Amino acid sequence: MCKFGVLNLSAHLLNSYCLLPMNIPIDMRRKSIRLHRIFKMLALLCAVNFATHFDVKACPPLPVLLYPVDEVYAYNGWEIPELPDDAIAVIGDTYISKSEYKQWLYRKIGFEPDLKKQFLMRRRLTSILQEKDIDLERELQLIMDHFFRFEVRGRLYESTDDWHADIKRMENISEHESYRDAALPRVKEAYLEVLYLANNWDDIHANVLASLRVEDDAITVPGDDPELQHVLGLLNAFFISQRLAAWIQPYIAKMVLANQDLNLPDYTEEYIDWLYENHNTKFLVENYLGMVLSGWYAEENNLEISETVVQEEFTMRVGEYEELVSSFNRSLPVSAIPLEVSPIYVDYIMTEVVDDLHKSRAHRRATPLRPYELTKRYYDTYGYQGVRNEVREIFKWVRRRRASGPVPGYAEYVAAEEARIRAELEAVRESIIADGVANFPRHAITANRKPELQQTAGRVNLEELYGEPDGRWGAVRDYTDVLENLALNELSPVMKGPWNSIDLFWVADAGAGHRSYYMISRDLPPLAAYEYERYQQDLAAARKELKDLTQLITEGAAIENLAAEHSDSYSRYGVDISATYQQIYGYDFAKQIGDIPAGGLGIISSAEGLHLVQVVSRDVTPLTDEIRAKITKQYNEELANQDDRYVLTTLQLFSTNPYFRTTE
Repeated sequence: MCKFGVLNLSAHLLNSYCLLPMNIPIDMRRKSIRLHRIFKMLALLCAVNFATHFDVKACPPLPVLLYPVDEVYAYNGWEIPELPDDAIAVIGDTYISKSEYKQWLYRKIGFEPDLKKQFLMRRRLTSILQEKDIDLERELQLIMDHFFRFEVRGRLYESTDDWHADIKRMENISEHESYRDAALPRVKEAYLEVLYLANNWDDIHANVLASLRVEDDAITVPGDDPELQHVLGLLNAFFISQRLAAWIQPYIAKMVLANQDLNLPDYTEEYIDWLYENHNTKFLVENYLGMVLSGWYAEENNLEISETVVQEEFTMRVGEYEELVSSFNRSLPVSAIPLEVSPIYVDYIMTEVVDDLHKSRAHRRATPLRPYELTKRYYDTYGYQGVRNEVREIFKWVRRRRASGPVPGYAEYVAAEEARIRAELEAVRESIIADGVANFPRHAITANRKPELQQTAGRVNLEELYGEPDGRWGAVRDYTDVLENLALNELSPVMKGPWNSIDLFWVADAGAGHRSYYMISRDLPPLAAYEYERYQQDLAAARKELKDLTQLITEGAAIENLAAEHSDSYSRYGVDISATYQQIYGYDFAKQIGDIPAGGLGIISSAEGLHLVQVVSRDVTPLTDEIRAKITKQYNEELANQDDRYVLTTLQLFSTNPYFRTTE
């Protein structure tokens, strides 16, 4: 049993929170988010023990487990606490009960239909095979003893002579000492179905495999060694079961689950122990302890969430659960007793909703508004640089048609564009240095060409972008090495990124040794050449058309009438884009609109094409001390408002920093 402790999460986690957009829609929370990899340098993270330093009045960040805990304790010279058998963790002097954690684990994941199906399948398969006097442990051991050579071979054995020939060919290939540990979980997951296939071959072949043109003797291995014949027959069955799983597994499920009740009325305790043994992870331990701690924190700080918000979130999640159960039941064999919506799990959903809301409020109310965040709120509320424009648009989409062969002049065009973009970012870099590198996020808001990067001021997660450190390769590894070797608060050089972009990074000190990367990025022309000359012709034609329309508008034609006929965006956005152009095209587009005088016309280019823009009117709101105070007050009121909408799941919150991991 691993020894777990809880360490206090440093202030950077709170600081990370405001870097995420505050208007994440509900449907985004419905999307599954994959578990993040464990960062290898956790020993660099310093934290203090929760019981010693959890100061309620100071509203500190919520503690979160760091992994590997033993290494962090050793790094800080702390004594690693011993846990009794009935405890899952210790927080200060309080031991967290393993039995309570098991019950939580059951409520957290135990009502997932596929897990119930998996448990009942394995239970039924074990019972069926044992009734045939099959020694399951022995069969598993036989498969494992021969599995390495079977995987290297990667095909069926036709005879025992095949095996001996393989032994001779692979005499210089040895099984790595770590291979068996890595392969065992895969074999244990599949071997019961393999044994069922091997022992019910005639039935499954007749009903499933014959139509797939599998020979009726495919798992039969001729030879003069009965033991080896048996083993190779199992390996052949393993091969077939894996490659034809899409056909075999549904049939086995149909046979095994016939007349079974998937609600597990008689096996709850056995099921809970099975979940703990097979599906318990450190991520779930961390998630559970996060729930415990957030409950303590909310109680100490009297954090209350409005009933309206709780009910809205609860209704949404229960609806998703009901739809999941309904969808699963539609896939069951007709004779199986369908799953029911469990009131136990519905009750748990409510506790998790409240927990998530408490975590959200705790972090939000303790997070100050940073200068660049104030700038972004100012831009969002009053327009870029405080300029609100009433804007009409006619848009012409200019398509880049992919070329089938070499394109004359394209390489020169790409080189010229790269040089131009590099020069632009070098100028941005110099202006950031002159302004002070700590102001990088404020520059990133407007210097990025992509609206989605402007949403977070260009803040990035290197693991999200480029993968786990050990898994990076070639140019990507060289590129990320440069970034990881930057000192804190240092600007990177202007670099060509591995995904066809020119990038500029700043590494911020997020506290306690954590690093936050902020990015300004510009895309280069596509690597795959497009019909450059035709694109230039289409671009020139679009520009000429817009110039002709400009002349008509100057002579008195209404842009509204012309847009209905000529604008490629009219059916989607109409002609008036006053309220949406910043969200659609970003601040760089808004900056170009600022170059057009009020009442004037101008042609603006974007990655999609050309825009004829008419600035009907313009209002300017300078960023005065009064406006700053108003924005800050609005922000504080949002945090204090008990009815504010829940915007972040725990996973989204913790995933803002690659050093921390949890799961929903």
